Amino acid sequence: MATRRYARKQIKWVNNRFLGRNDRQVPPVYGLDTTDVTLWDGTYISNKKCEYEPLPVQNSAKSTSNSEEDTFNCEICERVFVGEFQWQIHLRSNRHKRRLESKRSRSKI
Repeated sequence: MATRRYARKQIKWVNNRFLGRNDRQVPPVYGLDTTDVTLWDGTYISNKKCEYEPLPVQNSAKSTSNSEEDTFNCEICERVFVGEFQWQIHLRSNRHKRRLESKRSRSKI
């Protein structure tokens, strides 16, 4: 179960990091059938042009270049967030709310 969960997490990360980026500062990503490695032709090793097309880039509205986004600093949690999307998720998180409540209760004492 843990291995399957980790594999799903990796696939999601690759899709978001490499296929969901608008800035295209990432290399092309190819999907390979790994069931039989002996069928690979080894174009990368032999410096030949690959006969396969890279996977298509996904148009994701959430993904933008980090350089285009604002940086937010949460002084309560002592963390830095890049982008409004991540910042809003953090502000709604239980961890942030608990730390905020803890800080308020300490200041009343």
